[in-house]
Amino acid sequence: MQNRKVGLIIALSSCLACFLLFVILIVNLIGGIGRSSISHQSSSLLEDLIDVLSIEGGIGETTSSMFATSYYDHQFIINSLSTLIDDPSSKGLIVFIDSPGGSVYHTDEIYLKLLEYKSTGRPVYASFGSTAASGGYYIGCAADKIICNRNTLTGSIGVIMQNIIDISGLYEKLGIKVETITAGENKAMGSGYEPLTDEQRTILQSMLDETHTQFIEVVSEGRNLSLEEARKLADGRIYTAKQALENGLVDQLGNFEDTVTIMRESQDLMDLPLNYIEQAPLSFFDTLLLKLPNLTPKTELSAILELESNINKFGYYCISPLGNSSY
Repeated sequence: MQNRKVGLIIALSSCLACFLLFVILIVNLIGGIGRSSISHQSSSLLEDLIDVLSIEGGIGETTSSMFATSYYDHQFIINSLSTLIDDPSSKGLIVFIDSPGGSVYHTDEIYLKLLEYKSTGRPVYASFGSTAASGGYYIGCAADKIICNRNTLTGSIGVIMQNIIDISGLYEKLGIKVETITAGENKAMGSGYEPLTDEQRTILQSMLDETHTQFIEVVSEGRNLSLEEARKLADGRIYTAKQALENGLVDQLGNFEDTVTIMRESQDLMDLPLNYIEQAPLSFFDTLLLKLPNLTPKTELSAILELESNINKFGYYCISPLGNSSY
């Protein structure tokens, strides 16, 4: 009887998933999926502007939640910066950052784009929201000035490698034996089927140390600190706004409106209006499409297989654990 109930639940879930997929396809055929759009117009149609770009949430690939209409779209941010770099009507850029950080690759890509914009001789100012830590702070180091809200948590200058999971004990309990054939003794490093060796830990630590050194150099250059000064601040700790100011990690305390005023006055841009670079929100059906694979119930076997599929997908992250609860 219990098995029949489980089978009925799975069947109903599958029917619901198929129905939702059908509805999504119909909606997309009629209206198309919502796309990111850059609101900035060419200088021939619009006067000179101060542009505002927000970077919020975990930095990485596009993310969303089931019912939220906001999401992080990395390609939108990169495309927006590329557009502004080539647009002479953009006379300055304010980057609003409210992020605990994220992927090293994506963080550095944004940082380099901001430097490219700055290399044209136009100013970049950063305004920190509630959290601008780790990768969020990394991006801020590209700015000419950092204005930090008095309640911002920032710093966390460090690197972490996650998702190194050893499931060999679980497999042993289940009576599953996994054999991996490699050419190169460290090829299966972090596979999850056997514990890391001391040599493998040394290899992974060397990778993190190299990335951490890059982070320290970014802080040193962006904040006009010596490498030794930056290194002392780069133990991964979180700083309050006041502590960050005292240590030279930010320029002054203030909110977003203060940042606008400071840029206008210091850069002789008093008469220029703000232009908010915005992206089209995901529709409800787009969000369902992103989450559709998660609508079916999980069995023990499917959960184990999902865990196995994520093994060896570790990477470097400039992310503050303190910020994980915010998204």
